[in-house]
Amino acid sequence: MKLTKLKLEQLIKEELTSLTEDDYDYDNPPPVEMIADVLQDGLKKLVPAYDMDQSVEEAVHDRVMEFARELYELMGNPEIGVDPERYHDDPRNHPEEPRPIKEKNDKWIQGAEKDIEKRGTEGVCTGDKFGGPTCKPGTKRYNLAKTFRKMGKKNKKKKD
Repeated sequence: MKLTKLKLEQLIKEELTSLTEDDYDYDNPPPVEMIADVLQDGLKKLVPAYDMDQSVEEAVHDRVMEFARELYELMGNPEIGVDPERYHDDPRNHPEEPRPIKEKNDKWIQGAEKDIEKRGTEGVCTGDKFGGPTCKPGTKRYNLAKTFRKMGKKNKKKKD
């Protein structure tokens, strides 16, 4: 089965819907989760990019939850009040109110070309310069040039 973007969006919506059908109270999470949230916030301040890699983020989250459970037990399972500024009225805590998905911008290329013109960077990734010092592999500039090249090849094939 080929997974198209439309099918993926549909699967995500269905999964979000199924997640919101539980009776979890996002405004009053369990104390262990509140402790874990504070620990993870501290981690994000210490290592800002740790959550950029999904697998690392999941592993860290699991270990933080374990640590929070142990900490909560060591503290004698105290009653912890909910911080209303942290949990109430925070859209991230209300999956039943999903954030709108950004609309697809079919005119993105015109915006990119306008930006290139405005900054005077036209031609810095063409010909022999592609992959050179002004257009290093992996940069946004390089990736955009790759996209333009790919589109050019596709258009050339259509014309032939």
